[in-house]
Amino acid sequence: MSTAVSPEAEAATVRNRRPLWIALASVVIVVALAAVVVLATPLFSVRGYNVEGNDHIPLEQVVDAAGVPEGTNLARADVGASAQAVAGLPWVKSVTVTRGWPSSLNIEITEHQAVAFSDEDDGPHLINAEGVPFAIDVAPPEAVEITGDARSDEHARKNAVDIAASIPVELRREVSSINAHDAYNFELQLNDGRVVVWGASEDNHDKSLALGTVVRREGQRFDISNPSLVAVR
Repeated sequence: MSTAVSPEAEAATVRNRRPLWIALASVVIVVALAAVVVLATPLFSVRGYNVEGNDHIPLEQVVDAAGVPEGTNLARADVGASAQAVAGLPWVKSVTVTRGWPSSLNIEITEHQAVAFSDEDDGPHLINAEGVPFAIDVAPPEAVEITGDARSDEHARKNAVDIAASIPVELRREVSSINAHDAYNFELQLNDGRVVVWGASEDNHDKSLALGTVVRREGQRFDISNPSLVAVR
């Protein structure tokens, strides 16, 4: 048994489908025109840079490293390559680069935090809390110089950095240096010339609390190697 479709029914079906095809074609045309506008007009060219987190890196250095000069079409900017290039700057720990429509490039930086430094022939080697040297630059006030065996012995250096990282930033600014007699015997030199015997790199949290107390006390030499029994001279 067959079902015959009348010419009138077929014509009606074609007429019903025609608006759908017209709508789809219109969408394609609109998308194509939008792409042309974005890619070919100066409206979406880079005219500025929003850079955040660059406390120790000049703005010009970040923009130069990003490699997207003003006038570049924003849609064509390779933000992945820009992020990789900016990540190569010494202070940069991580970076995100995104497009800021219609005409800006957004660069968000997280910098390394310098907790210590080693003064070498080519300048201060800045060291982060993980013990990794990341830049040769002027040491910020919150970075403590490590001296003695910490300059040459990796174990002593790691322990010295652990001590520096355990001290709160504001208190760390009062410490001039951490001297390693060996990998297990450390002394702190304060900015005013006083000395704090730290001992081994252990119980660092409790010792940092003790340090915050003794720096406010009278005396020239303090022993906090046992933070529960502080000795003062």
